[in-house]
Amino acid sequence: MSKYYPILLKPVYQDNIWGGTQIPKRYHREAYEGICAESWEVSTRPEGMSIVKNGKFKGLSLVDVIEQESTDILGTKYSDLNELPLLIKLIDSKQKLSVQVHPNNENAHLTGGEPKTEMWYILDADPGAIVYAGLKPNTSKEAFQQGMENNTLEQFMEQVSVKKGTTIFIPGGTVHAIAEGCLLLEVQQSSNTTYRVYDWGRVGHDGKPRELHIKKAMDTINFNQGVEGLIKDPVVLAKTKNSTLEEYVSCPYFNFKKLTLNGTETITKTKESFYGLFIESGEATIKIGDNSETLKAGTSCLIPGVVTEFDIQTNKNSEIIIYSAS
Repeated sequence: MSKYYPILLKPVYQDNIWGGTQIPKRYHREAYEGICAESWEVSTRPEGMSIVKNGKFKGLSLVDVIEQESTDILGTKYSDLNELPLLIKLIDSKQKLSVQVHPNNENAHLTGGEPKTEMWYILDADPGAIVYAGLKPNTSKEAFQQGMENNTLEQFMEQVSVKKGTTIFIPGGTVHAIAEGCLLLEVQQSSNTTYRVYDWGRVGHDGKPRELHIKKAMDTINFNQGVEGLIKDPVVLAKTKNSTLEEYVSCPYFNFKKLTLNGTETITKTKESFYGLFIESGEATIKIGDNSETLKAGTSCLIPGVVTEFDIQTNKNSEIIIYSAS
């Protein structure tokens, strides 16, 4: 019997003021009272640590499992790390998120933040839903500053209409915001650094305007980053009678693919990185050797880095997201 198995993790919910309540309801999870803006699906962040739900590691934090099993969990490429290089979230935007920016690997040292490049895969969206991604051409630093001061910032931001399957890549340094009515899966570098530049006149739980981070944001923004290149169309990597494998994003930090499957598919991988799975629709049984777990829609799991082959089995057209660290 294989030592390793598909690792299931307890979601960690975040109650940000802009969030909704649909994540637990939509995916038939345990009842959760109150706002559920984000579900941190796979995380070694101390602000939202994943706890293992199954198997020999049940009850341990993911960071404890990594410490215990070392490279076998993360993969050989990450042998010098003691935490996951990625953070995976579900996001439910009942209201607009703030206009914000994250540092990148080149400028994070200027502000003392952690670099964060991310991507959004839209799982569902209200009719007419949009996101903001990048700045309009020729937006100067001075014009942007004036837009913040006189509440006209929106005119400088690129709007993107979104629906199920829309994929947006957000490199660090890109001005962005998720508008209301979006449910999405976010894959990002493991970072919790956000510089808020504009918050639509909103107040926080305490009735006061939420903190802005203007100076750090202005030191971080790439004013030449427009929307061009940020909307990612899938590329078909392989197609059979029963399956289609598409790649949506490949960048220096992560890879993101989707497998549409009716039947059984054997996935092969190197030992360089762990894999993460998210069942977008349908149901799938994941088998590593003699160990298996059947996952319903809305379930995430982690495939240890040391595993080089696993099977995915479905009995209907199921959609399975597969991501890994680059």
